[in-house]
Amino acid sequence: MSQLEADFSDSRAMIIDGSPMSRSILASQLREFGFKKITQCTKLSGAREKFSDSSFDVVVCEQNFPGESPSGVDLIDELR
Repeated sequence: MSQLEADFSDSRAMIIDGSPMSRSILASQLREFGFKKITQCTKLSGAREKFSDSSFDVVVCEQNFPGESPSGVDLIDELR
């Protein structure tokens, strides 16, 4: 099996998930791929603020956020 040859060390990733355990696992997986700049948010509103200040190369987002509207899918659609 060949190793991943892409260099993600300068890439920025955003994780949006209400679960601390999920965020921790996803951050570990992204670090294994070589990401060094990982931002984590627990709510869509916090993520929106971060997007106004920074850009991200990769966004990993939970689909459902209880009590928040729109959904994670709607946020991803907006970002496209």
